[in-house]
Amino acid sequence: MPVAFSEAGSITRVALTLPPCGSLFVIFRKTGKSGSNASTADQPLKVLSGPWQVAFDPKWGGPESATFATLQDWTTRPEEGIRHYSGAAVYRSAFEADTALMRAGRRVYLDLGAVQALAEVTLNGQALGALWTQPWRVEMTKALRPGTNEVEIRVTNLWPNRLIGDAALPQSKRFTETNINPYKPEDPLLTSGLLGPVTLLARP
Repeated sequence: MPVAFSEAGSITRVALTLPPCGSLFVIFRKTGKSGSNASTADQPLKVLSGPWQVAFDPKWGGPESATFATLQDWTTRPEEGIRHYSGAAVYRSAFEADTALMRAGRRVYLDLGAVQALAEVTLNGQALGALWTQPWRVEMTKALRPGTNEVEIRVTNLWPNRLIGDAALPQSKRFTETNINPYKPEDPLLTSGLLGPVTLLARP
């Protein structure tokens, strides 16, 4: 995101655009040229379109493994164990990084597009951080390696979908136990999962 600034005497003005609930750091260097860009626009490098192998926790009714040809909302899947799943699921995929992608002097980011509701990102076994709001983006420069790179994205959604599913089940087959369940079987499910698009971005 280009961020232009101007200086007038002891005052520095910075124009910022933030997404809903967004935040960022503004770092002031000792020297700078008025009117220059504090950062340059991100450049899309590659879209990780899939397929994705997704592992759910069977203890919460999900399948141990499912293949997502493309990223989609869990509630749109045909599997009952995914539609009503609440908890964490791990997405796994791989991509190739060539010399052009790993050009020296630039930073590479992984942008998840959209997530409901929390994501933890790992690249080649190195944890890159947790994301809970826009922009759904982590830097991956130091973890990136030439050749095949393996990415894991652990996504956790909210509890209502499992409660809605359990409301239609007899007590003995429910996965949850609570003294207050305000949901009914016909209540709408909450959008869940990694929605994407997942994109590699570069910043010179």
